[in-house]
Amino acid sequence: MIHVDPSLIVKAAEKEAIRLMAKIARLHKQHKDWKEKAAQAISHGINDLEELERIKRKEREAAEAARQTTLAAPNSAGPSQSVNVVN
Repeated sequence: MIHVDPSLIVKAAEKEAIRLMAKIARLHKQHKDWKEKAAQAISHGINDLEELERIKRKEREAAEAARQTTLAAPNSAGPSQSVNVVN
């Protein structure tokens, strides 16, 4: 008969439990993300998550383009560059 140290069995079981808990956590996150995407798709009046992803990508691209335009434009509404001091 082969003798195995019980502490090794416990460590292996703990390691497996940690692996399974991490997997469960990932699945919970995936489920939550899926529910949020499904709700967004419904709110946009679409029933295809791929179409939702296309819409969201276009929105991100438009927001990034607007941000780039804002950064590239000179600040015409800002304070004057010269300061007059009167004593």
